[in-house]
Amino acid sequence: MPIKIGDRFGRLTVIKKLPSITYGRNTKSKKSNWLCQCDCGNTKEANSSLLSAGLRSCGCLQKENFERMQVDITGQRSGRLVALKKTGKKEHGGYTWLCQCDCGNKVELRIDSFKKNKSCGCLNKEVILKTAPKKLEATQVNDTNIGAVLKNGVPKTNTSGYVGVSWHKALKKWYAYINFRKKRYSLGCYDSAEEASKVREQKRLELIEEYENEFGKMEVARRKR
Repeated sequence: MPIKIGDRFGRLTVIKKLPSITYGRNTKSKKSNWLCQCDCGNTKEANSSLLSAGLRSCGCLQKENFERMQVDITGQRSGRLVALKKTGKKEHGGYTWLCQCDCGNKVELRIDSFKKNKSCGCLNKEVILKTAPKKLEATQVNDTNIGAVLKNGVPKTNTSGYVGVSWHKALKKWYAYINFRKKRYSLGCYDSAEEASKVREQKRLELIEEYENEFGKMEVARRKR
């Protein structure tokens, strides 16, 4: 049936006929366009096809249905978080909730993040602060991997057969070096990798002695284990 002013489609009432709309490249393909008043007070433009296909509101009906389906988590706890109230804000399709963390911080999270995160972020920070120093303490001193200097192991990627020795293409000699406390010590170039390794080993022992003087022999012995 043709649509006319006064017809109702759900919450929409047709109140005015608007200029027809042309669709696609075919200028002869036109559809009637209507201005509709929604029961909520908003107005909405809609063509005859949308109205006939089942358009029933300006969008308020879908919003109300979505809100009815939302779970109320007010007062619920997840780890250190307690949900206080819905913010009314949307993030990636879901409403966010204002949450209070036991540490005192407040954060806005979606329900899925509220259940997954367990804290405002303080819990993860505490775990990192507890575990990271223990892992680093065994090898790091003044931002240097002391363990690597002391053990002097040959890495798997090494091609010379000696740690701290590499081939200098320009000079066509073996280059010796050692890294210590964010500084690279260049120890010169030599005819053989073995000779370069001996120079590097001498420097390594000097650095160990330097380390002993600063941190103590007991500390060096412990880190060698």
